[in-house]
Amino acid sequence: MIVYALIFVLALGSVLLFVRALAGGGQAEKVSASLGRLEAYDLKSYRQAELAQPASTRIMQPINARLARLARMMTPQGRLSRLEARIEQAGRPWGLDLNALLALKFVGLAGGAVAAIVLAGTGWVSTPVFMLISAAIVGLSYYLPDLLVRSWGKERRARLSRSLPDFIDLLTVSVEAGLGLDAAMARIADKVRDPLREEILITLHHMRVGQSREAALQEMARRCNIKDLDSFVMALIQSQRLGVSLGHVLRIQSESIRDAQKARYEEQAQKMGIKLLFPLIFCIFPSLFVVILGPAAIRIYTVLLGTLAGE
Repeated sequence: MIVYALIFVLALGSVLLFVRALAGGGQAEKVSASLGRLEAYDLKSYRQAELAQPASTRIMQPINARLARLARMMTPQGRLSRLEARIEQAGRPWGLDLNALLALKFVGLAGGAVAAIVLAGTGWVSTPVFMLISAAIVGLSYYLPDLLVRSWGKERRARLSRSLPDFIDLLTVSVEAGLGLDAAMARIADKVRDPLREEILITLHHMRVGQSREAALQEMARRCNIKDLDSFVMALIQSQRLGVSLGHVLRIQSESIRDAQKARYEEQAQKMGIKLLFPLIFCIFPSLFVVILGPAAIRIYTVLLGTLAGE
């Protein structure tokens, strides 16, 4: 009974928080929304732009904002910064931003709580087992968006790391052919079709709106979070400060990055034997034993059974 009472209190608290979030934001949110409308200045054009959006977007955006605001109340500020950095490293898949991720986390938490309540209502398991299963369901449903974003970011960083040497080679050829650094990056962005193209376009956009080249390159290195790209950006910035030949620096960086990647691949290849040891022992070897020794064991069993029956 104590467990069911605790579940009822938690469910009631969740409902009250949900209602509070949907009831409307605070004064700061309202002022921010009003200032956003004033930026358009032309109210009629702003209204037409709103109506031009799909109906699903106009319906889901306010709900998404309220859910995200509720999730922000339950999330520490430091964790919000880390989540924002992970979303940027993942390349914002499907236009995902921090508010959408927080809304997904809150929906997952609510779904896990509902699943726990349904499990409690069935009465199929004992109280300790119920507590363990409920904690696992709620934790998994809450942290599943984080795990997906981290996985997407890891895959994207791997693709960026693989395409970085080719990008530096193309940049070297373009610079030595007489193009400036910005024009060379823009030309390469027209040719490649990988995550690096997105980062190049974002960096060029930051330069066009007034950000310095050094700050834009450092921001690109921070978003990608790749060690090789960090060293490349630092070498590029130092060459521009000291007036060193850019083509020479690019060739040296291309060779060093390729050597570093080759060393990492060789290290991974050497670790592959140890990683394959456990699947061999627990998955492949038992199957081989069954295939090889199975017929012999059956024949031995048949012979022994016939011998015992003859005696």
